[in-house]
Amino acid sequence: MPAAVPSRASGRKRDPVTRLAANLMQVEAWARKGKVDRARDMLQACKILHLPAVPEELREPWERRIRLLDERLPETSWDPSGPSSPDAPHTRRQERTRPTPTSTDVVAAESVAVRSPVWERLARALDDRRTEAATLTISEFQARFDYVAAESGVQVWATLRNAPRAAWSAHHESRFIREARAIAPSALGLVPVHTAPDVDASAWLLVWAFTSIPDARVAVKSQFLEASPDTAPELKVERHPVAAVAEFDRAVERLGSRQYRPGQGRKRFAVTSCARCGQPLSDPNSLILGIGPDCLKYFDPTVLVAAKQWKPGSVRAVGRTINNFLAAVTGDW
Repeated sequence: MPAAVPSRASGRKRDPVTRLAANLMQVEAWARKGKVDRARDMLQACKILHLPAVPEELREPWERRIRLLDERLPETSWDPSGPSSPDAPHTRRQERTRPTPTSTDVVAAESVAVRSPVWERLARALDDRRTEAATLTISEFQARFDYVAAESGVQVWATLRNAPRAAWSAHHESRFIREARAIAPSALGLVPVHTAPDVDASAWLLVWAFTSIPDARVAVKSQFLEASPDTAPELKVERHPVAAVAEFDRAVERLGSRQYRPGQGRKRFAVTSCARCGQPLSDPNSLILGIGPDCLKYFDPTVLVAAKQWKPGSVRAVGRTINNFLAAVTGDW
């Protein structure tokens, strides 16, 4: 008997945030049509089933949206002055005493910092390979993003100045922060972080290491929203003085990431075709970079050297050394 073929729909799984957003839109649609009972049932399902599946770092705005919908929805669509028997015919609906919530109302109720376009500009700046550093500032609280070459590859390091006390222990519960360190005011070096400093914590710098740019943005954004939900931060971006560094970074990543392709389990297989002409490779020296001997002349020697040093966990090819990073973050931002 042939094995059952899974349906196309069964293989499609939406992420928890998308599923929750779609269900909340259905709640608003049913509320606009007067189907309050259905909207109430769907809203209850969102609370019990869909909201707990959303990552904790992204849950706060969705909890606020559900709370606003819960407050605005009527308790029932049946007229209390009509027949009380469930079998009696329903003649007219209850008059609405409050407006039906819409997506515009929910957006208007969000804080100024959440709706600020600075987060979109920050995402574009961090994805731009010409960016050397980006800084967010609200009053005395600052966060700086740098690309630092570590042992496992180039990572995103977020440095917090005048960080809230809760930020010093956030790495214990965060799924995004890979490592937390601190820079003492009188020493040029990194020390491990366990708790907030007992004396003069404002003079210390808190450093978070990330292996993904979106992870860094989410973790830092949550700290700014908690510190000042009604004020949007200011963004300052530092570009690399050499414009060609972006193309160099792309070329190194394009060659370096081709050295090995994912296999099954922990296995990795060498690339067996040339990166330029696509011809199969047989020479052992050519398999190191995935470039044939006749095509090496078309590549910059500095790109080839950097591609040999590429590490799979890097977010980009070019990053600051730790000494350069310490010199940059201990000065004026």
